[in-house]
This record gives sequence, structure tokens and C-alpha cells, in this order.
Amino acid sequence: DADTVVIRILGYPALFIPEGFSPDGNGIHDRFDIIGIDAYPSNLLKVYNRWGSLVFESEGYHNEWNGYSNSNLLKGDTKLPEGTYYYILDLRNGSALYSGPVYISR
Repeated sequence: DADTVVIRILGYPALFIPEGFSPDGNGIHDRFDIIGIDAYPSNLLKVYNRWGSLVFESEGYHNEWNGYSNSNLLKGDTKLPEGTYYYILDLRNGSALYSGPVYISR
């Protein structure tokens, strides 16, 4: 007989938010991949440039940001230059906001 171990996880899953990604088309780290975000389907992600202008926004973010802007600041789907950007992630579950820098390496 084999023993069975049951592990029960209480609360919400933890998130891992990377400090950067490299959307260069090589298939490795091409998107801003937040591990665990799928547990928070009502989330809201906003990304700003160093001047505080919104460059990307997504309700129900599910790891689709590829380093392009979807804001009205930049016309159309514009490739953002390499550099540091700042995100604010609201899980919309009453928890504190997540925020920090994210570096786009091209």
C-alpha cells in the first residue's frame, strides 16, 4: 500500500511578477508573464512610461502584453522602446495594489 498525502492550500495563490521581459520574437520571455494571474480573472493592469503616461491597459489581464502600446497616447499598436516602465496591478479582490518597475529589453 502506498500512502497518500493531501495538501490543501488556503487563500489565494501567490503571484510572481517578473522585473523584465524581452519581446524580441525568439519565443523566450516575449510577454510580461505574471505567474498566478489566472486566479484573478477580474484584475486590472496598467503600465506607464517614465513620464507617467499610460502606455498599456488590460482588464482581465492574462499575460498578453508583448511590449506594444494599446493606449491613445501612441496611435495604433506601437512597439515601445527598450527601457523601464511602471505597472500597477489591481487584483480587484480587496487586496493591496501591486506595483513596480518592469524593464523591456529588445
